[in-house]
Amino acid sequence: MIQGNAAQPKVSIVVPVYNSKQYLARCLDSLLRQTVSDIEVVLVDDGSTDGSSLTCDGWADIDSRIRVIHKENGGLSDARNCGALAARAPYIAFVDSDDSVDLDFCESLLRDIEATGADIATCDVVDVEDGCELPDHIDASHCTVEVVTPVEALRASIASGLPRIWVPTRLYKKELFDNGFLFPVGKTYEDAATIVEIFGSVSSISVSNAQLYHYRHRAGSITTQPYTPKAHDIIDAWEHTASMACEMYPELKEDLDFRLYWARCVVLDRMIASREMNGTPEEKELVSYIRAHFESVKNNKQMTKARFVLSKVLMLSLPLYRCVLRVMK
Repeated sequence: MIQGNAAQPKVSIVVPVYNSKQYLARCLDSLLRQTVSDIEVVLVDDGSTDGSSLTCDGWADIDSRIRVIHKENGGLSDARNCGALAARAPYIAFVDSDDSVDLDFCESLLRDIEATGADIATCDVVDVEDGCELPDHIDASHCTVEVVTPVEALRASIASGLPRIWVPTRLYKKELFDNGFLFPVGKTYEDAATIVEIFGSVSSISVSNAQLYHYRHRAGSITTQPYTPKAHDIIDAWEHTASMACEMYPELKEDLDFRLYWARCVVLDRMIASREMNGTPEEKELVSYIRAHFESVKNNKQMTKARFVLSKVLMLSLPLYRCVLRVMK
């Protein structure tokens, strides 16, 4: 167990909270039982309306390491920014309130930073279906850690490898936020939108394949919402990332082109699932882009067999694509 001065936490764990009362106990239990004892947990209540606010205050009464910030609803990025600016420790982690972490989450990532001299330490994810639980701790003795450059980390993340693209899978030096970095307020898919700024601002990243972060798949989360105009944020995020990354690291263009293609497929599929956007200009624009770029991305290693087949169907017929997609879903 890593020890330290309780008056000065070694790690600040920022937890944005919005209407996640039923998951908070599991999340906070995994944080307060960390093998690193000198932590602080910054709960940012982002205008919850389901009783989460009182739950946060109740946990703060139980454990002095918890601090609660109540604010008007501003979205996930705004809550993360608020918590990061309030953090007192030299290292910051972000954990979503419906997720949990391995009891060695902080200790393992701290050890990786201290052993490698990296500016950011990352881990892998284990997916948890809603209603299922995982052991508190896994044996990570067989896991590996390597140190990579920013461009190597970006290439792997863009290709859905390690390090993961997700913000909560990392331990950051607080100086990144002291130097002015902020998550984009009002946008979803901030993980994709900020990866270049985050990785591009450091010298090296340690990458562990230990599955220390427990990501819960639940109905009603941002990634499972039905189609709304906000779904286009994923395209905006990857357009932003591609424009920055291609300028800094032109060797990543091929993989970024696929991500721009993939983002439009995601939005089109949500449109079709909603059954309300058939024949709209928005749908036509997406179809036109996908058809125009299929040949240039079809051999990319990120192209799955399912997406390849769907793309070929779309090249033939949009009505047929709608039918096939709805059957597959």
